[in-house]
Formats: sequence, structure tokens, C-alpha cells
Amino acid sequence: MLHDDIHWMTHAIELARRGGRDVRPNPQVGCVVVGSVGEVLGVGWHQQFGGPHAEVNALEGLTGMDLSQATAYVNLEPCSYHGKTPPCADLLIAAGVGTVVIGCLDPNPRVSGDGMQRLQQAGIAVRPGVMEVEARALNAGFLTRMTLGRPHVTLKLAQSLDGFVAPRAGSSQWITGDAARKRVHGMRAEVDAVITGSGTVVEDDPSLTVRHIEGPNPLRLVFDAKRRIPANARVLTDGGPTQVVSGPVDASGRIDLRAALEGLPEEVLYVLVESGPTLASAFLAAGLVDTLHMFTAPLLLGGGKPSFLDPARETLEHALRAKDVHYEQVGADMLTTIVFRHP
Repeated sequence: MLHDDIHWMTHAIELARRGGRDVRPNPQVGCVVVGSVGEVLGVGWHQQFGGPHAEVNALEGLTGMDLSQATAYVNLEPCSYHGKTPPCADLLIAAGVGTVVIGCLDPNPRVSGDGMQRLQQAGIAVRPGVMEVEARALNAGFLTRMTLGRPHVTLKLAQSLDGFVAPRAGSSQWITGDAARKRVHGMRAEVDAVITGSGTVVEDDPSLTVRHIEGPNPLRLVFDAKRRIPANARVLTDGGPTQVVSGPVDASGRIDLRAALEGLPEEVLYVLVESGPTLASAFLAAGLVDTLHMFTAPLLLGGGKPSFLDPARETLEHALRAKDVHYEQVGADMLTTIVFRHP
């Protein structure tokens, strides 16, 4: 991998981030066109769903220019089908770009390597897999939707040092400090939906809105198979978007979590689970948690409601193991981010 490739792919990823939520359910894509001596000829990113793709914006104004020695850097494989816009692979071919460097391939069955193959068949040199980990992480929701048919799931929990989410007779509000709560509001602002269970609504009556920072309120999904949440619950009365999910149910009469996730609209790419131990453990047991954010407060309860209710693992070989772990102090609390599945 060339140093210049890393530099320019980093730039393409930074451009892609600018699309943010506005491009969903499309992926975030950025493109940089670089000349033979390292000069930037054009930049672009996908700015809005239904609007021009990154490659279109990057090549705007370059019509008629000799690009045979130029390199286009794009964090996701150029599309190869007619959707709301023409195929970007064909656009790069028509522009006469000499080389295309790709971050990661597009798992969309309508692309899935076909974009790269078109470029190669047209005589364009293609270098895939440059900063692939970073490129895939940027579009975790899109990639998870395309490969698994469900949104990317993040579970958030807060516990004491000795592993309890609340005292035996008390609420879990607030076990962590102000900085941690502000961080959670940032997480809510970044996802499309927040999932909680009826038990959390009954016991804690959370609003699950974005308050301590500027940002949009996510759709709130309350999993309530037995329809026991009260009509005056804040998730129902504070004006934010809410949907009560009472099915489909499995053989035990509980919400079928996988089916519920797969049934969400395609524009829901990211969900945050903020619930008690019962629902949190059910998501873990079903293998549906991609990332876990665990806030640990510097206090001891000596007993209470445990963080997890999973069946005990008989051996270490059966334990749930992380792919990656990151530690960060947030105020007085420790945030441990555990990645169980890479996108």
C-alpha cells in the first residue's frame, strides 16, 4: 500500500463523512481525483439521498480534460447499475480516469464486485482494499443491512464496579455521571432508532430523546409483547416518534428479536439498545449485538440487579469474545467499547 494511497483515501473518507444522516439509506461515499504529480483535480461526496453520487460531484468540471494519468480515490466500490442516478463505474470509464483506488467493495447484490470488474475490463487499473477497515467502519450500518438483512446494533449499558445496573429496590437512574449521560445523548443523535423494553419503561419511565446536545431525536421502539406499558409513559407522551413493537413473537411468547430487526424500514441502518438486563441479555444471547458500550461507574453496590442475565458459560471457550476493545475515561466513569462483529 502506497503512502499516497493512505493519504488520499483518508481524504476521501473525511469527505464521505460530510454526507452524514442525509444520505441514508445510501452509504456515505467520498471521492478525490488526483493528477499525475499529486495535484487535486476534483473532490466530491454524496450529499443527499437521491442526489448525485460522490464520483459525479468529483468529476464535475473535468469534462474534456485528459485524465489518463489521474487517480480517483473512492471509499466504496463505484456502483454499476441504474438507480436514481447512472452507474458511477461507467462515469469513471467515460471520463478516461487511468486508475481507481477503492476502500472496500460494495456488498449490495446489484454491485458486489461488478463495478470493479467493469473498470478493469475498460483497461482501468484498480487497487481495492486500501484502508479497508476504516472504509467498512464508516458504513457499518449499510454493510450490515446488505450482508445480514438487519441494522447495525449497538448495546449500551451502565453498571457499578461490581457489575450491577441498579440497587435491588432502586432505579438505574442515574448510576453514571453527567459526562457519560451527555455521551449517551450523542449516541442517540447518531442512530436511526433506540430500542428499549417494557420493563425499563415501567421502572424508569425514560424519554430516550436527545437533550444535552443538539441533534435529531431517533425513532423509539418499545418492545412490549404483553402490552403493559402505561398510556402516560414519557416515550408515548413527549411528542417524539415512538412505535410499540408487540410482535412477531417466538415460541416462548417473547419478541422475536431477529425478525423484529429484519422488519424495520430500510432507512433504519443503526439502532441503539438502551434497556435493562433482560432485553440486553436476550440481544447478546441471540448474537445480535455488533458493538457494546459499557459505562462503569466508580461505585460499589454490593448487590442488586446484575448487568447480564445470560445463561452461565460452562467454559472459557464458550465465552463471548471481543474482536476489538477500546477504553476511555468519560468524566469519572470508564467507557469500555467492545466490538463483537466487524462490518
